[in-house]
Amino acid sequence: MNTSTPIFSNDPSSTAFNSMIGTNTGRKAKLGDPSDMDTGVAAPVKQAHTAVENGMSKITRLAEDETRSTPEKHDAARTVAEQTVATLKSTQSALRFHADQMLSEAQRVVDDRFAPASDGYNAFQQYDVSKWIGEQARKKDGLATIKREMKSDPDIAIALIHGKSYLMGLTHEVRMSLAHEAYRQHMPKEMAKIEKAAKLQELADKYSVAMRSINKGWFNGAMAEKAKSRVTI
Repeated sequence: MNTSTPIFSNDPSSTAFNSMIGTNTGRKAKLGDPSDMDTGVAAPVKQAHTAVENGMSKITRLAEDETRSTPEKHDAARTVAEQTVATLKSTQSALRFHADQMLSEAQRVVDDRFAPASDGYNAFQQYDVSKWIGEQARKKDGLATIKREMKSDPDIAIALIHGKSYLMGLTHEVRMSLAHEAYRQHMPKEMAKIEKAAKLQELADKYSVAMRSINKGWFNGAMAEKAKSRVTI
């Protein structure tokens, strides 16, 4: 007699999620690739991979469990899902903590390097630089000149970062674009850290989607609740 009971949801979105996360490639897409990460986050991401892989294996085996009724199978699958989600939640917290720490450290170095003038002489010099930027902005090839000189003169970057767009004859979008280019030119390591931190935050957001999908597609809640009606003799 065949006692196999499908447990994974046959909802199209759940089926697509389970098919993807059931493969190593799919887990890397949904949970991140630990082989391409810093030590601080590689370990918890590996734990998330292992939790999902083991969880899916347990639920697959539950479908063939002859000692449990269908409600009991779904109740057990719910426990597996809860355990898996708990691991993913922990990994998500580690990702966000690491991203915040990395961003804070890099931003502090950048802010110190591009701090506005704090004395009269340098403030006056910064004013002159802002004035020069405004003069160049009115010229046909002015932006090209600003970009060229900015590579070797961080004072131009400071003026762009802390100045006012309308005083320079630039739109806000153009000024900020130039400022970010200056960041990358003068602080490439720190900017790389900031961009990496942003990617970790994006990955952490993916975990929220994965956890919702697991709770939705790894068991039937209504069926699992029926297990509570069992009478203990």
